[in-house]
Amino acid sequence: MPKKITKPPSPKEAAALQRKKRRRAALLVKRIYERTLNLTFAEVFRFMMCLHPSFPQHLVDSILGEGRFTITDVNAEQTLKSRPDGYEARVDALGTSLEGVRFHFEMQTGRFKSFQKRMRLYQAMIDSRQLTEGENVMELHDTISIAFVGKDIFGLDKPLYVARMGLEDVDCIPDYGFKHYYVNLAYKGRDTPLGQLIGDLLETDPDKMSSEIMKNALQSALKGDNRMYTHLVEGGPAEAIEYLVAQGEAKGVAKGEEKKDKENVLRFATLGVTPEQTATLLNLPLEKVKSIL
Repeated sequence: MPKKITKPPSPKEAAALQRKKRRRAALLVKRIYERTLNLTFAEVFRFMMCLHPSFPQHLVDSILGEGRFTITDVNAEQTLKSRPDGYEARVDALGTSLEGVRFHFEMQTGRFKSFQKRMRLYQAMIDSRQLTEGENVMELHDTISIAFVGKDIFGLDKPLYVARMGLEDVDCIPDYGFKHYYVNLAYKGRDTPLGQLIGDLLETDPDKMSSEIMKNALQSALKGDNRMYTHLVEGGPAEAIEYLVAQGEAKGVAKGEEKKDKENVLRFATLGVTPEQTATLLNLPLEKVKSIL
């Protein structure tokens, strides 16, 4: 099958894409700019998921218990589906664990009415992305979705709700390989690890946090260690928007280069070129070549 050639965007399409990036960046900056002097973990959730590796691990340990899972990778603002009209279905963060479990993290502070249905849709999209056509369904990884919800959507005054498929009138619950955890941020109790986590997520003063991990991460954001915040505070929204757009473009370029490297390494392998020779010819680290193979 001939390789599909992607045409570069026309000047009109490129301009439209740039406007879309700026609108998204402007919205993000507006939300953060309104809260720059009163940041909380709930408001900088997606940034912390990526900037502080200990943060998602702390969330998982506090909710599911220490030592059950080791988080190895987290990526924020992941697009699950996009349409030509510009619509995108995105989640706050997706992660993986050493045990092979896929994690989905979501912070929900509004639009509660349809939230459970959206979680159902996200689950379907996450599962469908794991397998390609013809792959064995046994290759499907278990998934755990953790949603932090600003309202007690089930009304039972519990800090945590666990949703999973079950059988009617039967005590045993079969394992379908996925669970949804809803953390109730409206819960007032603070006498358990989960209650302390909820308190920390809503706290604006790092010195009042119970967790050193949360405290250090929030202090970093407040001090402007994140370059985006530095641009925002020193240059205002306009400069922050320029920074975000540039970061997005740089990420796209890096992703394109990564894809090209992978294609070249695999092409050389089919020609019988050794990994050592490939690394020399493509000017790539040998470890990277071996990881692709």
